[in-house]
Amino acid sequence: MCIHSPWFTLPPSPAADGAIPLMPASRKEDPFSPHDDDTEQYTDIGTALSLCDGDNAIHHLASLRYFGVSATPLTSEGLKKLLGRLQSLRHLAIYLNYAKEFRTIGCLGELKHLARVTVHTCPSITSLHGIECSTSLTEINLTSCINLSSITSLVTLPTLRSLRINGCAAVAPSPFMEAILYSPPASSSSDEGETNRRALQRLSYLQLSELDNNCDNLSALRFLPLLTALDLHLTATDNNAVVVIAKNCVHLQALSLAECFVISEIEPLAALPYLSHLLLRNTTISDASLRRFCEGVPPSLRVLDISECDDITDCCCVTSIETLTRINAQGTRVTAESVYELVKDTVTMDNTPRTMGVSLETVDLRGCTQLKNISSLFAGRR
Repeated sequence: MCIHSPWFTLPPSPAADGAIPLMPASRKEDPFSPHDDDTEQYTDIGTALSLCDGDNAIHHLASLRYFGVSATPLTSEGLKKLLGRLQSLRHLAIYLNYAKEFRTIGCLGELKHLARVTVHTCPSITSLHGIECSTSLTEINLTSCINLSSITSLVTLPTLRSLRINGCAAVAPSPFMEAILYSPPASSSSDEGETNRRALQRLSYLQLSELDNNCDNLSALRFLPLLTALDLHLTATDNNAVVVIAKNCVHLQALSLAECFVISEIEPLAALPYLSHLLLRNTTISDASLRRFCEGVPPSLRVLDISECDDITDCCCVTSIETLTRINAQGTRVTAESVYELVKDTVTMDNTPRTMGVSLETVDLRGCTQLKNISSLFAGRR
């Protein structure tokens, strides 16, 4: 089992009354998992053009709704011309495009029905200018676009619900946060009307991960009223940022701080009342900081990942979290005595569940080198 994953399944659309949507039961097991309800088949460029020739090919392209381009040397101008034929397009995926002339995807803003965009490993992309014209995009995935530096064009997208920026090392998230912070409030009047309201009002999932630049101005997150999941794994997020997140993201249900190596204190996160999934893989939290967190943790926490945290030797304090169903302590230095205290009231030696104790269903202890004598602690126990 591996609880940590840098993906997320979208929560439901915002309710008409503006209430914060809760994750449906089918997605509570792993809110960072890929879409499991997307059964549409993408048609790649080779398939589309081989289906028919001449005018028939053009007609076929015009009717496509799901389209993928992989390992094709497509230029920005070529993409613009192609999209001129794809006016019904809803989902677009571009993978492994190393063409030097493929520098922008701003022309996507011209498609009236485009809802989902995935751009993966396109190192020549440097600009998103023009994409802000879109009035239909709900999900944007940008992965390993290593020369993309600015994402501020995305701030004004009125329908965006999911934004994933992963491995785009040159992206500077601070200007993006500043753009959110200083965007016009929803009540302001403007000639542009509804499109000039506070930025990203519908955003429910935000991923800014594997970035080289610091992510400052996280206080801007308070202006994202429907944000329920935040993924900052493998960034320079520190203890001060943890305090800011706890103060400004009161509706968070899922938070990944995995591989944020300098984080050592998580007690402020206990103030998040709806938190159900917390991923802390490979951070520097200690037994003491984990204990302080568990003393005030909200009654909603179900999944806790503390794997590869070298300073963790005692995890029995999590027994105070009555709602916890999964804990990943893989690769930690937890002792046999600690594990015994964790599971002794949960199951018997023949794996028969007990009715008392925490509601743990899964405990991952792979790679825990201090558990050599654990069998002796359970010897003869029924």
